[in-house]
Formats: sequence, C-alpha cells, structure tokens
Amino acid sequence: MKIAKYLLLSFLLCAGIVASSPDQGQPFSVTLQPPTGPVKAGSEVRVKVTTTNTSDHEIRFAKGFGQEEYDFEIEVRDEQGKTPPLTESYRNLKEHPTSKWGSYSTYVLEPGKSLEDELAVTRLYILTRPGKYTVSVTRGRRPMYQTLGKGGVKSKSVTVTVIP
Repeated sequence: MKIAKYLLLSFLLCAGIVASSPDQGQPFSVTLQPPTGPVKAGSEVRVKVTTTNTSDHEIRFAKGFGQEEYDFEIEVRDEQGKTPPLTESYRNLKEHPTSKWGSYSTYVLEPGKSLEDELAVTRLYILTRPGKYTVSVTRGRRPMYQTLGKGGVKSKSVTVTVIP
C-alpha cells in the first residue's frame, strides 16, 4: 500500500511539474509589465516586454531601430473585448503591409539571457477613452531569422487603466 501511495505521489508531482512549465517546447518566453499605475487619457501608454531565451542554443532576432512596436504583434482589447481604434499610421500599415520599410539589425539572444524592450502601445492604438484595457504581445511571427513552425510566443495579458 505504501508503494502505491509513493508511486501515485511521484506521478502527481511529475505531472504538476510538466503542467506548470510555461510554453513547453518554445525556445523563448515573453512577459509583460504594465505601467505602474493608471495612465491619463491621451498620454503615452508604455509596457515593458522581456524576451528570455529558455533554450540551450542562441536565438537570432531582427530588431528595428526605434520601431520596437513593429517587432511584436500587439493586441489591445477594451472591457467589452473590442479592439480600440488604430492610429492612422498603424491602420495604413495593416492595410498595406508591404509599405513598411526600415533598417533592421540582427540580435543574438544567448541561452538564459533576456532582452527588454519598452513598447509605446499608443503608437498603434488610440486609448483616449477611460477604462481598463488588456494588452498582450506575440513575438516570433515576424522579423526573426529562424522558424518557429506554428507561430510565435504570446505573453499573458496585462491590464492598463486609463483615467480621465
């Protein structure tokens, strides 16, 4: 009986470790940090994103100069789950994706190392209405110098509060 309990406990512990491993099989993780407090409507809204190489090999990213927001897919939703209005430049880019051009450099992220970026969400979305917005980002679908197969790595959502 003690052996059966021991085996069951061992199985459950191993299952818990496997189930709690985030983005299992992905070579890197993406985490977001929201602003430290509410943001006044019409002000710039910035989030900090950390990309960490969780693999045993280096990963190469393409990194734009001064346009970090375009190195990610940023998704914003209001309290009703709707996407807020896009800025004119972002709307034009979505309508004409081949019109984007600029300079990129290659960035090598060593195993266990992290890269931090600050993204100005309001360069892409108009957040002038007070309320709570959820923000998430995906990295890896574009510009990157290796394939991830089925797509990028998405962060958990964070909440940004916009006040009048």
